[in-house]
Amino acid sequence: MNLSDIRFVDLTASVWDKEASNQKEGSYVFTSKRYVARDPSRIGGDTLPDWFLTWERNTPSEISRSRANGYSLVTINDPFWPEGLALDSEGKYTFGDVVLVKCRLVDELERRMKREQLNQTSARANRDTFAAGVRGDGGETIYQDMLQKMSK
Repeated sequence: MNLSDIRFVDLTASVWDKEASNQKEGSYVFTSKRYVARDPSRIGGDTLPDWFLTWERNTPSEISRSRANGYSLVTINDPFWPEGLALDSEGKYTFGDVVLVKCRLVDELERRMKREQLNQTSARANRDTFAAGVRGDGGETIYQDMLQKMSK
């Protein structure tokens, strides 16, 4: 199994037998299953989930950075289950060297919008700086100026 193969089951929208299931061992008995949309832009007419789920490197510094950005670890108390995984000894869902984290979807979408705006602003500033650097007197570019000097 690869990390990209793991789907997140929405335990609040799924029907499962709580008596026959063992959450700590990652063993569930489902009557019907609903999955959390991995990419909010591809969910079509479905309602948006309240949470954004992702994997983060399982190191103290990365987890600390994630927490500072509004993420928290997914635990047994959350209404999600990464299909096929059981909780580790610390009560987290881990896969290799990554751990499952969540943040409010609204926060993630706002973060993405800000990042996109910064990228656009940065690209525009770089383009303007380049254009100003290559323009010579009279609006000619340095290249046009060089060609004129070469033809003399």
